[in-house]
Amino acid sequence: MKTLINMKFSIKAMPTDADNATAAQLIKLTLSSPPPQGFDFATMRARNRVADALEKLPADATEISFEDADFATARQCVEAFKWGTSHSDLLKFAALFDL
Repeated sequence: MKTLINMKFSIKAMPTDADNATAAQLIKLTLSSPPPQGFDFATMRARNRVADALEKLPADATEISFEDADFATARQCVEAFKWGTSHSDLLKFAALFDL
C-alpha cells in the first residue's frame, strides 16, 4: 500500500477548470493519455482501477492510498505524460512519485 499527499497546486488540470488542481486530479488527467503502443485491455483495466480509486476519494481528501500495483500504474502514467507547460508545481507533483 502506498499513500500520497493529495496536494493542491497553483495550476489547473484543464484550462477551463474553476479551481486549482489536486494531485488526484492531475493523476486522472494522466490516465487518459495513450501509451505509445496504444491501449490494450489489460492497460485499460489497470488504469480503470486507478480511476475508480480516485473517484471514491471524498472531495476534501488529504491523502490518496493505492495498492502497490495501482501505484505502479499511476506512476507509469505520470512519468509518460507529456505536459503542455513547464511549471514548478509539476515538479512537486512528480516528486510524489519519486520522479
